[in-house]
Amino acid sequence: ARLELTGKLNDAPMQLQLVVSPFGSEILAAGQIKLDGLTLKPFSQLLQPHLKTLTGRLDLDLNIETRQAADSGISHFQKGSVKLHQLHAQMADMHLSKGNLAWNGAVRVNLAQSEEDMKISADGQIELVDLKLKSPGLNLAEEKLSWKGAIQVSQTAKAESQKIIADGQVNGSKLSFEIKNENLKVYQDNFSWKGKIDYARDTTAQKINTDGQIDLIDLEMESPDLNLAEEKLTWKGALQIFSETKTEARRILTDGNLDSGHLQMSLPGRKLKFEHQGLSWKGRLDTGKTNDFSALKAEGDVTVKDIQILQSDINQRLLNTNQFDLQTIKIDGLNVINVSGIVLNGLVLLAEPK
Repeated sequence: ARLELTGKLNDAPMQLQLVVSPFGSEILAAGQIKLDGLTLKPFSQLLQPHLKTLTGRLDLDLNIETRQAADSGISHFQKGSVKLHQLHAQMADMHLSKGNLAWNGAVRVNLAQSEEDMKISADGQIELVDLKLKSPGLNLAEEKLSWKGAIQVSQTAKAESQKIIADGQVNGSKLSFEIKNENLKVYQDNFSWKGKIDYARDTTAQKINTDGQIDLIDLEMESPDLNLAEEKLTWKGALQIFSETKTEARRILTDGNLDSGHLQMSLPGRKLKFEHQGLSWKGRLDTGKTNDFSALKAEGDVTVKDIQILQSDINQRLLNTNQFDLQTIKIDGLNVINVSGIVLNGLVLLAEPK
């Protein structure tokens, strides 16, 4: 059977073309749906009490296909664009306002016959613009956040397991973040990450494997105990995190390069200020199964340029050095710390500030 409909859904122009095969060994529904500017407010009552307020407009331009065989679950595929304009939502004490969201890509959903096992895969691009999130203890604003790539999610109820695999790129700009109870404020001008993530969880453990590059530009943090400003921070390499359910122990392994630009840090309670013009670390680190200093292992090289430590209340420069190098560091717990070479250039102690 073929269904074609042109008209309006509430106030939104709508076009629907659908081919339906309800009989036989497989049920099939496939076609195309278009919506232009559907007002969301009338649908808010259907989502209560979980969603107190919902306003905004919805655009759809999708090709869809849904199948269900007699002896299997449901398979759904869609390709096209979904757009939300001027979205405002309230969930309990949390407000989401002035957000625009756009998705363009393909999504496939497979549900097992028991509806307990599920697989979801998506490949495309999603973009959030002018996102604002407020709650009694949290304020968050993001000018623009985007993801481009592929993601797969699978879940098995019997084994209580979940897997997430992602391969793509995230970009963000103009982030502000405030935790009121902690008097913590974070500002971020630009953020980008490109790489792969593999997450797995079951009843015994959680595992996270990542490999890629992350860049933080113009990061600032303000709190009563610590103030920090970082010009640019880059990490490139692999990161692995393992945690066991029974012991709650967490193990972290890294292998890569960490580069920092101009860093300024102050500890108001101790009247200390720290600054450097560049830091580079290349090597490996393993926190061990017990995740404490006795299990820590590390191997690598560190270079720090133009270090300055200042006692702010008396305006006294405690330390200044042009460059500090630690070559071929090897750490094996608290008992073994080896350094093959130390280079200290231009050391000055207890001098007046420049």
